[in-house]
Amino acid sequence: MKRLAHQSKTTKIPANHARLGFVASSVAEACQKLKRVIEFLERNSGQSEWQHPIDGIWYRQSALDETHKVVALFAGQGSQYVNMGADLACTYPTVRAAFNQANRFFDAKGQKPLTEVVFPIPVFSDEERQQQTDKLRQTQFAQPAIGAISAGQYTLLTNAGFTADFFAGHSYGELTALWAAGVLDDDGFYGLSKIRGEAMAASFSADPGSMLAVKGDRQAVEQLINKRAGVWVCNINSPSQLVLGGQTDTLIRLQEEAKASGFQATLLPVSAAFHTPLVSQAQQPFTDAIRQVSIAAPTGRVFSNTTGQPYPNDPQQIKETLIRHIVNPVRFSEQIENSYAQGGRIFVEFGPKNILSMLVAEILAGKSHKVISLNANAKKDGDKQLREAIVQLTVLGQALQGFDSFEQPYAEPAVKPKLTVKISGHNYVSDTTKKRYEQALNTPAIDTHSLSNLIEDDMNPTITQMQADLASLMDQQNRIEALLKALVHSSTFTNSQPSSKPAVVSVSSDLPVVNEYSAPVAPVVEKPVVTVDSKLIETSLLSVVAEKTGYPAEMLDLSMDMEADLGIDSIKRVEIFGTMTEAHPSVQGVKQQELAELRTLQQIVEYLVTKMIPEQDTSAHFVQSTESDNRLSAPISTTSTNPYPQNGPSDQPEPTIPTPSAPGIPIPAKPAVDPTLIETSLLSVVAEKTGYPAEMLDLSMDMEADLGIDSIKRVEIFGTMTEAHPSVQGVKQQELAELRTLQQIVEYLVAKMATGREVAVEKK
Repeated sequence: MKRLAHQSKTTKIPANHARLGFVASSVAEACQKLKRVIEFLERNSGQSEWQHPIDGIWYRQSALDETHKVVALFAGQGSQYVNMGADLACTYPTVRAAFNQANRFFDAKGQKPLTEVVFPIPVFSDEERQQQTDKLRQTQFAQPAIGAISAGQYTLLTNAGFTADFFAGHSYGELTALWAAGVLDDDGFYGLSKIRGEAMAASFSADPGSMLAVKGDRQAVEQLINKRAGVWVCNINSPSQLVLGGQTDTLIRLQEEAKASGFQATLLPVSAAFHTPLVSQAQQPFTDAIRQVSIAAPTGRVFSNTTGQPYPNDPQQIKETLIRHIVNPVRFSEQIENSYAQGGRIFVEFGPKNILSMLVAEILAGKSHKVISLNANAKKDGDKQLREAIVQLTVLGQALQGFDSFEQPYAEPAVKPKLTVKISGHNYVSDTTKKRYEQALNTPAIDTHSLSNLIEDDMNPTITQMQADLASLMDQQNRIEALLKALVHSSTFTNSQPSSKPAVVSVSSDLPVVNEYSAPVAPVVEKPVVTVDSKLIETSLLSVVAEKTGYPAEMLDLSMDMEADLGIDSIKRVEIFGTMTEAHPSVQGVKQQELAELRTLQQIVEYLVTKMIPEQDTSAHFVQSTESDNRLSAPISTTSTNPYPQNGPSDQPEPTIPTPSAPGIPIPAKPAVDPTLIETSLLSVVAEKTGYPAEMLDLSMDMEADLGIDSIKRVEIFGTMTEAHPSVQGVKQQELAELRTLQQIVEYLVAKMATGREVAVEKK
C-alpha cells in the first residue's frame, strides 16, 4: 500500500489512462475507500467521470484536454478566520515562510508580528473569541494575513509542478494574483499588502460604512437602489448577487426593504465599505506605494477587477490600472465570464474558505468547468483538504509530484537476506591439515604378523621363569608341611614326660628350615603429591576442539563423544593431540595406542593430566636381610645361643626397615596467568589499531566480519601483544590465521603463556 501511494505521487500518469484518487490516513481507511470505489464503479459503469466528494473519491477515464486552461483564483477580505492555515504552517515550512515574510514588514515598524493576530493564544470564552475575530477583521491584519496563506499554498503547488494559465483575484486578492503572475516580487507584494490594509484603516471616519450582499435579479436590485443616495454597488459577484456599500444605518434600512421585496439581504463582516467613496482617502497612500514598487510583465493573463479584462503587459499601464482599483467596483462576475470565454475551465481557489468557488459555480452554472478549493471548510483539517485538492488536480491531468518535499523519503522494503550457513571445521580443510592427511596416508603399514611374533618372542622367557618360580614355591610348601607335622608330633611326645628344661626339637641337618624373615617385606612408599591444574587442561582442550571442529566453545561439553557427537576422525584426533602437546610441553609419554582407546573429552583430560607427571624411576628400595639368601643356610640346632621359646614371644627385636626418601619429582609449575589482563590489553590494542572505542568492543566479535581487520592489521595486533607480554612464546603464524574472534585470541595467548618452567618438589 505504501509503495502504491509513493508511486502515485512520483509517477506521471499518461493522459489517456484512467485515474482514481483519494486521500487515506491509514491502510484500513484506504481499504475501506477501495471497497467504496468498487461499489461506485459498478454503479457508474460506463461513465467517463464521477466523484464522491463526501467520501473524497474522484475518478476519470482520461485527463482533460490541454485546451482546458487553468485559472488561479485568490481570496479577498471577508474570507479570513482565526487560526487559518495553522495546520499548514505547522506541517509545511513553505507556508510558515510565507507568514514570516509578512512578519518582516511588521517587525520593521516595531509592531507585533502578524502571526500573533492570526494565531492568537487560546481563550475560553465566547467574548474573548469574538474579540480575536474582530481584531483579525481589521484591514491592517486581514489583508496581509490572507495574502500570506494564499502565497504559501500557491508556492506549495508550484513546487510540485502546478501551472496556471490565467490569474484573478477578488478585491484585495488581485494583489496576490499579480504576485503569482510575476508582476510583483515578494517584497513588493508583502509591502503593498501591508500599506493597502493600513491606508484603508486610517481613512475611516466615525462611520467607515458597511457592506450588504443582496441576492436576486441584478436589474431588480439595481432599480431598488437607483434613486437612493449614499448607497453604491461595491461588488458584482454573480448575475444574481450584488454587494452594496454605504453608511451603516442606511444599509440596515435597505436590508429591511430588500427582504420585504423578496430579496435575500445579508450584512457582511467587513470593517468598511470597500470600493466606495467612503475609503477614497486610502487611495493616495496606496498610489504612492504603487509608484515605488518594481513592476514586471505578467507570465499569464491577469483579469482586472476594475475592467473585467486582462491587465496590459506594459508595467506603467499596470500601475495605472491598479491605482484605480481601490475605489472602483469589483467586476468579479465579468472576470470569470471573460476568462471562461478565453478557455478557462479549471478554477483553483487559493486562500481561506471557498467563497470564490461558490461564486464561480453560480456564474458558470450550466457550463462545463471544474472548481477546486484548497481550504473549503474552516472547521476541517487543512492538510487533508490541501491533499484532496492535489488529488483532484492530478485526476484532471495536472502532473503534480512530490509537493511535500519535507516528508520522510520513501524507502523500499528491505530484502530479507537468504539463508546463510556458517562453514564449520567439517567442511573446511586447511593446508596444514591436508599435509597431515598425506603424511598419514603415506605412513608404512605395520606388519601385524611380525609384531605378533615379536611379542611372543619377548614373552617366552618370562613365562618360563614364572613356571620355574611356581615349581619352587610348591616344593617349599611341601617341605613346610612336613616340618609342621614333625613339630606337632614332637610336642605331643615331650608333654608326656615333664622336665625342668624346655625340650628342644632335634631336626635332621639336611632338612632346610625357612627363616621367619626369609621374604623381605617391601616398604610402603608414599607417592609424591603432584599438583596438576586440570581446569587449565579442560579450557585448553575445549578451545582446541572448537578451533579444529568449528563448534563454538560454549557448546562443547566434556561428556561429548569425539566421534559420535563431534565427528572427529582419526586425522583430526591427531591434530588435536598435537596442538595440546605443543601448548603443554610438560605432557610426556603420550602413546598413540592409548589415545585410540579414548572416547570422550573427559577421558582425554584425565589422560593428559596423568601424562603431565614426568617419567621417573619408581622401583622400590628394599631393605635386605642380613643374610644374602632368602633361605636359611644352616639347620636349626639345639645348641643355638638364642633359641626361641616354644610357647612364648621372641625376645629378639624385629629388624627396622628404613623408609626410603622419595626422589625429586619434577612438577610443572602452574603458570600464574590472568586472562583478564590479556583481555584488557587486547581490547586496548584493537581499539588503537582500528579506531573503535574500547567500550564498544566485545570478545565475541569476529575480527574480519565485525571489525574489518585484514591480515596486515592482524599481524600488527599480534606483534604489539607479544611486545607487551614477553612471556608469550611459540606463537605460530599458521595458528594465528585460524583464529576468528577476539575470545579465541585471548585463549590462544593464555595457552602460550601457560608453558612455565618446571620446579622440583621434594617429598620429605
